[in-house]
Amino acid sequence: MKRVTIVSLLLCLLILITACTPGSIGFKAQIYSVDTDKRYPNPDTYTYIKSVDELQTYYEASYYNEFSKEDGLKYVKEKVRDNKKYNDEFFKNHCLLIIYHMDEYPFSSGHKVRSVVFQDDMINIDIYRGYNGAGNAAITEYHIVIELDVKYADKEVKATYS
Repeated sequence: MKRVTIVSLLLCLLILITACTPGSIGFKAQIYSVDTDKRYPNPDTYTYIKSVDELQTYYEASYYNEFSKEDGLKYVKEKVRDNKKYNDEFFKNHCLLIIYHMDEYPFSSGHKVRSVVFQDDMINIDIYRGYNGAGNAAITEYHIVIELDVKYADKEVKATYS
């Protein structure tokens, strides 16, 4: 009985130790998908937003507006730009990192930000690409909105998809 308890405690400790990723930082993420008329995906763009004005300007000047289907982009604007949470008080201590990602991954059922790690002066983001076995390979826009501490603003970013 004593051995089983000790082994169980050691296993729990091992799980806790391996689950901690060095450099992990706190974040909140929302992902919005929008249909597009674009035929080929662009490389990802990474934009840091550090004020209410920058957020407004971002959605007014975004280069992809000409391809986005208006209803979908309006939805994203309403959820992000017009979100009352993203006010002057929020931007005192936080920033937004918006990743604009186009994906033609077949049968995708959605994306999820798994981790955000700060290492070697770079933010590494692991994004899970869901697979449900149904659907088509149409190109979809993803607006990945990540809330971060303001001290990470303007750091180099690398996103990986799996």
